[in-house]
Amino acid sequence: YRHTMLERDRTTWTGAGIREILDIDYVGNLKRNFEEPGGDVINAVYRIEAVDRSLKLDYWLSLYDAFIFNYVPAQFVGRDFKQSLMRDIGTSDYGELRHVPIPGTTKTGLADAFASFWYFGLIKFFLIGLILSRWYKAAMRGSVTAEIIVILLMFPALLSFPFDTDKFFLQFVILAVFLLPGLALARRRMQFQSGRRYPWFRTKNAA
Repeated sequence: YRHTMLERDRTTWTGAGIREILDIDYVGNLKRNFEEPGGDVINAVYRIEAVDRSLKLDYWLSLYDAFIFNYVPAQFVGRDFKQSLMRDIGTSDYGELRHVPIPGTTKTGLADAFASFWYFGLIKFFLIGLILSRWYKAAMRGSVTAEIIVILLMFPALLSFPFDTDKFFLQFVILAVFLLPGLALARRRMQFQSGRRYPWFRTKNAA
């Protein structure tokens, strides 16, 4: 899609339309992911094999490292201090298999989950599904807050398959820092305005 829509300089559009997009060989591209020596799926196969041989699991400490990497600014605390906060998990991406991934490809969420808990890594995807289902049901019952959260969680949930599962769970940090204060302020303002319009509202809620 990027090749179709962007010029070689990657900064301007080609002017491609619906016909060009529909002509993309989606099935062929998917097959190549399973055949390219350094493609995404092959990366996952090699990493899973390396972890299965060594059984050096990170037990989800990768989430902690991802939190430090994303939210601790080395520009302020220093690179050495930031590095000292991260845990030396001791896992190797590809072990002794000497696999060299193609630049720009990913390890996939399957390999990420396997590297945490071996075959029991499926619990990561179970939790993602459970969390999404609970918020989705709340949204279908008419909760505006749940509707917003489902919208904001859907994209990182999809990224859990081609990239890693950490992006989904780290999204809750963003929700806590930016969304919750906004929702609290909106609720407080709504109660204040309702109290001014209907004096009994404040008295009833205070009681």
